[in-house]
Amino acid sequence: MLQSIFTQDRWEPVARVAGDPKRYPRLMTANPERDPTGQSKRSDDRDEAVWRRLMEARRQRAPFANETSQVANAGVDMSRTVAVTRLLDLLTKGRIEFEMRTHPVPRHARHLASMWEAGLSATVRATLMSMDGRPVLVAVPADRKIDVPAVRARTGASGVSVLRGDRGIGLIGWEGMEGQPGALPCLPEMFDAHLLFDQELTEAGPIAVGLGGGQSIRCDGRQLADELGATVIRCVGRTRLLPQGGMIHDPPR
Repeated sequence: MLQSIFTQDRWEPVARVAGDPKRYPRLMTANPERDPTGQSKRSDDRDEAVWRRLMEARRQRAPFANETSQVANAGVDMSRTVAVTRLLDLLTKGRIEFEMRTHPVPRHARHLASMWEAGLSATVRATLMSMDGRPVLVAVPADRKIDVPAVRARTGASGVSVLRGDRGIGLIGWEGMEGQPGALPCLPEMFDAHLLFDQELTEAGPIAVGLGGGQSIRCDGRQLADELGATVIRCVGRTRLLPQGGMIHDPPR
């Protein structure tokens, strides 16, 4: 882990050395690539190994940091209220039947399922991800976890990371969102994101979909995916979460 401490008039990066039983921090220059005195500050082989690891970590993080910053700066592209209105207009014009409810703000997708008295497999859990720098909203059943390696393989994306999820998890979390962290709205237009829709949701019939702000709808999963122009693929792993807690091995069909 790279940390910093304040020394005199500037911050200095600190590395905790793996394997050191006392975990003593070892200071390094602010620009480890250059030693202004012309003399090495690495006193032993262990310090040199730490220095090399830090340099490699910096090189690997740089492109990802730029990518994350670009997506984070985009933030929330459209207000939730406008995004909800546009979604409902789209469903109405497409003659798609839906039921809308107002209720307390769900803490997460499982909580939304209980409000609808729906099964977890018929409730959407949305996660905003970055795929090669582009925002993508991934919708899976609430009793499933996203299989990131599978999503990477099926989309051809090389860089995949979680930006926003239920309860404010992710690199951006709930930043720029209204209210307290809860179930992430399944509103791709709100984030200017493409929608990936797990195939199980298109086979579940009516599904509960959170819209944020204590609003949600229930409509046919396949019709919703078609109307939103979603890409339907297998996004989930081989386990299924149980309503009472725990999980079982249940690979997608």
